[in-house]
Amino acid sequence: KGLLRDFVRLVQIAGFERRAAGAQEAWAHDGSAAAWQAVDAEAMVDKGLAIFEDLPKSDQWEIWQMFAAADVDNDGKVLVEELCQVLGPALSSSETPRHIYRLVGYDGQASITWPKFKAMTMLSTLDRPPGELEEHLREFFDALDEDRDGRASMGEVADAMQKMRIGLSSEDVTNTVYSHFGEAKTALTRDEFIAWLQPYGFSSGGISIAAPAHA
Repeated sequence: KGLLRDFVRLVQIAGFERRAAGAQEAWAHDGSAAAWQAVDAEAMVDKGLAIFEDLPKSDQWEIWQMFAAADVDNDGKVLVEELCQVLGPALSSSETPRHIYRLVGYDGQASITWPKFKAMTMLSTLDRPPGELEEHLREFFDALDEDRDGRASMGEVADAMQKMRIGLSSEDVTNTVYSHFGEAKTALTRDEFIAWLQPYGFSSGGISIAAPAHA
């Protein structure tokens, strides 16, 4: 279950940026660099860290495991290339990692440290608007369904997860799907994919990520 929660969190991180880019929020819009400053990024990190501290220790550990999987060099930071590899199948564009770095890049360093990572994860996954998680899962499934037949096999789902460094085999996916639906399935429709994974997301509720007003 922890690995499925990690997968859903990664989908939410990518979807969070996609929605912000579509709305041209300052941190996710290349033409508004002057509107998003280091002080704004620092405020977002502080907000995310405060949320993280209220999580159960088990959830904190799962998020640490996500960071460790992304930190392939084990040097305490995640570079753009590493984040691209982890978010790969969920990426909306090549600009996604750069936008995420801007969100939490208060120190001018082009890397994400553990404090930045946990803040970014909290901002992307907790207290989000109702229906947003379902939207992100739907978008992920549509990207996965390359032949547009409305179905994704257990192998296709497992391959996508493994590319995101989620250690679930095709057999693992098949077993968890069986546990959820109470019947064996060789493939999932989009509605089934959402129904299976949505319980692993966090709760809803609004949180504003707009840039603070400057004096």
